[in-house]
Amino acid sequence: KIILHGTPTDRALFRVASQTGIDVYQLHKKYKRIDSAPFTSEKKFMATLHSVPTENKLELFIKGAPEILLPRITNAFKNGEIIALSKEDNKWIENTAISLTKRGFRVLIGAFKEVKNSNTIGEIENLIFVGLYGLRDPIRAGVKETLSLTRRAGVTTLMLTGDHKFTAEAIAREVGIIGKNETALEGKELDTMNPDEIRAILKTARVFARVSPEHKLLLVRALKENGEIVAMTGDGVNDAPALLRADIGIALGSGTDVAKGIADIILLKDDVSVIVHSIQEGRVILDNIRKVILFLLSDSFSEIIVIIFSLIFKLPLALTVAQILWINIITDGITSFALAVEPKEKNIMDEKPKNPAESLLSQEIVVLIGVISGVAGIFASVYFYWFYHTVNLEMARTVVFATLAVDSLVYIFAVRSISTSFFRQKFFSNPWLIATVAIAFAFQIAAMYI
Repeated sequence: KIILHGTPTDRALFRVASQTGIDVYQLHKKYKRIDSAPFTSEKKFMATLHSVPTENKLELFIKGAPEILLPRITNAFKNGEIIALSKEDNKWIENTAISLTKRGFRVLIGAFKEVKNSNTIGEIENLIFVGLYGLRDPIRAGVKETLSLTRRAGVTTLMLTGDHKFTAEAIAREVGIIGKNETALEGKELDTMNPDEIRAILKTARVFARVSPEHKLLLVRALKENGEIVAMTGDGVNDAPALLRADIGIALGSGTDVAKGIADIILLKDDVSVIVHSIQEGRVILDNIRKVILFLLSDSFSEIIVIIFSLIFKLPLALTVAQILWINIITDGITSFALAVEPKEKNIMDEKPKNPAESLLSQEIVVLIGVISGVAGIFASVYFYWFYHTVNLEMARTVVFATLAVDSLVYIFAVRSISTSFFRQKFFSNPWLIATVAIAFAFQIAAMYI
């Protein structure tokens, strides 16, 4: 079994060479590597220097971006011979590279030259053209649907890549990152813009190609200045500054130790759907917290209304301390735990993101608390007044105790969804809630009769 190391690009080139019958190991023996200049986002090419002992010469092999290497190519290697590269040939190479990028391929040029000494690894003039490499990363199944879900949820997805603009734009359109009236830009275009122009262009630009680490950091800063909450994904050393600057830095599990060390979250599975599921889970948690708050405060304010009623009309307190504690801790406490694990609502990902500065007690929840506690409190107060004057104090308190306890066990089913009617909910979707309501009701009956 062969285990390949190196970048995805190098591994892909190794595989295709092996599949076409090239003996890569023999080439490595013949051309002994003595130095290398790794690919960087600034240079956009990689070079390796090799000695050929059998021919007593040094060869410099290069692969990189067409726009960087093509202007430096003067000759071509064809049928074992080095020939001059005509203007027509040069134009053909350029057009072929553009055609491939528009189809979503990442295009590299392969070239070489003979050098005199080992100090010339950075000299890439007068190159000899060998060929074009077209690489295309397979799009994972479900990515298009996942990105469509994020768009519905009000989450904007930006693609920041070192690839050619045409390559990035083709892939972005295929998976749905770029929509109608949305555009793609190159990093060099950002260099000509002032901060205000960059913040403005972020309203329509969805793809940024040929970007450097500085560009990524610039875009993260501009997004935050626009008031956005920014989650940044990355896997390389060059992504580290932007990962640190973002509100949430997300490193890929297959990434470098530097990226993983500086990130807030590490994805063990390199899949964008994991991030979207996390957004969904976060929304479910926040939604359930609001439901629990609505449930508990509604019942508490009902009790307050009853107590205030007793004080205003100079009556004995409608509830004893023990009864209040029983309702809050036993009747409400048991059921609120089950409400906290309520399954997600069907339209949870159709809602727009919440403002981080927004209170958990939204205006809608405050109104619901007022309505629920007001109705329950008024009815309980009327019951207390009636039974106190027609029967006795113990019976009046028992009726109020039962009313406030049982009504909370009933309306808890209504607050399972703030946006959906009770009659349209799936009653058995949360079996824990049904079980805890039954237990709480049994405790309530025991408190009253035993």
